[in-house]
Amino acid sequence: MKTTLTRFIAIALLIACINSAQAASILGVCSNNAILDSCKANKLFFPTYERTGSTYDFNFRVDQGAIGEIDEDTAYTTTLEMLDLWEAESSLAFLDTGRLSQDITGDNFASVLETSSPLGFSPIVFDDDGEITNALFGIDPNDPDGGARTSVLGFAGATFFNTSSTEITGILESQAVFNGYLFNRTNVGGTLAAILIEFKTTILHEFGHMFGLDHTQGGNLEDFNDGTGDQEDIPVMFPFAANPLVELQQDDIASARAVYPVGNEASSFGTITGTLVNNGTKVRGANVVAFLTDDSNPRKRAVSGPSDVNGAGDGAFLLPNLIPGTYVVKAEPIDSQFIGGSSLGLYDPISSNQMTTGFYNGDGNNIIETNNLSTGISQAQQITVTAGQTNNIVFDIGNNPGDGGTDGGDGDTDSNGSTADVTFSLGGKAVNKAIFTKNFKTVNVKLKIVNASPGTLRNIRVSTDYPDLISFPNSDTVSFNNKKKKLKITLASYTDFLVEFPDLADPSGTGIQEIPLTVTDLDTDYVDDSQTILIF
Repeated sequence: MKTTLTRFIAIALLIACINSAQAASILGVCSNNAILDSCKANKLFFPTYERTGSTYDFNFRVDQGAIGEIDEDTAYTTTLEMLDLWEAESSLAFLDTGRLSQDITGDNFASVLETSSPLGFSPIVFDDDGEITNALFGIDPNDPDGGARTSVLGFAGATFFNTSSTEITGILESQAVFNGYLFNRTNVGGTLAAILIEFKTTILHEFGHMFGLDHTQGGNLEDFNDGTGDQEDIPVMFPFAANPLVELQQDDIASARAVYPVGNEASSFGTITGTLVNNGTKVRGANVVAFLTDDSNPRKRAVSGPSDVNGAGDGAFLLPNLIPGTYVVKAEPIDSQFIGGSSLGLYDPISSNQMTTGFYNGDGNNIIETNNLSTGISQAQQITVTAGQTNNIVFDIGNNPGDGGTDGGDGDTDSNGSTADVTFSLGGKAVNKAIFTKNFKTVNVKLKIVNASPGTLRNIRVSTDYPDLISFPNSDTVSFNNKKKKLKITLASYTDFLVEFPDLADPSGTGIQEIPLTVTDLDTDYVDDSQTILIF
């Protein structure tokens, strides 16, 4: 067995929701560093720490120094307390091998975060003022005092892997960094007690990434997006800071025990597995969640997971370690904001135009088309989960007439009211991230167009309302019949954009301009105009 020196194949961020009203599965990696949604099946791995006897040993060292307004002793003891919470729900054994030899800062972080060979332990770094976070993730050119440290609470991921015959077999080391800029009342307000709670929940989240857990959407996305409710049923591994409680939810526990089993899972929990399809076509990049109807808050004991969890293209989902009882199962899109360092699963989130949100109502039966949990519990088929048993279902979201559209027929309705069947979805940097334009130079980005039915010829045209600023140097039309196609888009310079959008330079504004993108299937007239290009 040898150790690969490939660094940061995967890294995950926890995004802050300062005053959150404003605002589990396993991490996959591709051994050739390709992006996950184009990774070949034989290159896709889900590495974890390797077993030593009855436990999975995790050696770590904690930084010296304070973090924000949290003193050094509190930061250290809090770290150990949060590790204990994960250890209590898994067979992980966290071994403290001493403190780091110095206080890690923006000046010396490369010595532990950018090494070319393993350290012999996983470092836990306190970025006291956020300078490390800015150095690694960028400083906003319009706000040199801001940058990534104003929004990223922490980040973590595997750094070195065990390999055998060039294949990844497990995680050897990982690292985590916590951003002290956001644990300081001068920058975020509030109370010191509230800051300490935020620190604890952030540590709990990032430790999950250190030993291989992915983000999860959980079962209460609507309350998070609406800023309503107490959000105390949102999992720790949710991509954005939300739940104020310092405790693991059942979704978190289910994932941890699936990867690092304690040994009593078969006698304590049951499982729901299955495939998610749309009129027989496998669906990937959606969220499937099981709600325990026996509980006073069914969301509290919910367990969720992405469809096509194994990357095999079969739409498979796995909901493990369910508390025995009665469940209903729901399918929904993964939120479009969960991309990049906040992503979950293997794929870009499926467009809401490509699927119906609703509850399973039996194999071959129409789904209960609703986002309302109370309606789902009262009308959907209930599944009895027994310890040690697996329930397997085929969840077809396409059986319901009027599947999510307003046309009352079999088509989906896009934002133009078109009732044409969905034929493609969109992704790529053109629509998944804000694009930094250059003062006097053009910038090229790629739009990814994914064929909903590979093998069918697609003729797709892309347009905007600003052809002088956003152009297509090769052609605005692409033809393809394979899985996906990328279209090159050229953005004019920042100075050119300022002529049309002077608010870009307004210091009191956001510095971001949102430009609608219209994409049309020329053969079926299906239109997706729900995406925008964000420039700053």
